[in-house]
Amino acid sequence: MAEHGIVLDLKAGVGDGNPALTIRQGERDSEVIRAAIMDDGAPADLSGLAAVFNCITPGGNVVSDDACTVEGNVVTYVVSEHVAATSGLIRLAYFDLVSEDAYRDSTEGMLITVSPSNSSCVPQDYYSTLAQLTSQYYAAINGAKEQTANHALLFGEAERGRAESHAAEEARHEAWLQEAQADLDAWFSLTRSKVDAWYEEEDGKLDSVLKLVRENVKATADNSAKVSALWGAVFAQVTGNPFTASLESLDGFTVRSGVWDGDAGRLVC
Repeated sequence: MAEHGIVLDLKAGVGDGNPALTIRQGERDSEVIRAAIMDDGAPADLSGLAAVFNCITPGGNVVSDDACTVEGNVVTYVVSEHVAATSGLIRLAYFDLVSEDAYRDSTEGMLITVSPSNSSCVPQDYYSTLAQLTSQYYAAINGAKEQTANHALLFGEAERGRAESHAAEEARHEAWLQEAQADLDAWFSLTRSKVDAWYEEEDGKLDSVLKLVRENVKATADNSAKVSALWGAVFAQVTGNPFTASLESLDGFTVRSGVWDGDAGRLVC
């Protein structure tokens, strides 16, 4: 197993332009990268961090592999077969540094040469976390199937014995639902009655207010007409001071002060 030492800084860019290592297409777990991680030239503090190797292979497949170990400021990664699936130059390869509290940083890039060979390998995207979850998923599915089969054997007789009890429970549940529905219907009916009564009362109040407004509008219009008539009758012919006004009658008028002399057609104050 060949080991390749490299120094990577926590800043953007690609290293010195030389390949960090050269591997053969189809190789599996035969090459190791030991990367000393620096932070602006000083050893980086990687306490509490995990490392993930990332690259895009010459065939365009994405590899994201968390099978890395961190010790001090050194990240060790055994190169996966997925990295060496396609020959050519890997121009984008780097390490992500992550923590449980969502902290994330990444190193500068490195170059990897994959020499061609006649080894048979199927290039594909590889995400180690996804592969682990998939494996756990299928393991859980298989375990669930086995457990289901065991439960079917263990509880088959008990299930038949519980059938009648279950039916009785269903009947009780249905009765409870019907009772609850009846209570709810009664509550809605009472609430609707109260709301309808409130609306009826408020409509009555509104009708009373509108009637009063209409009466006031009519009274205002009537008084305006009377004032206009009085003004025209009294002041239309006024040309000097003092003046005399003659009235034929007081129909439509209310005398507030003075005495009406009907024969003379005048008010005596």
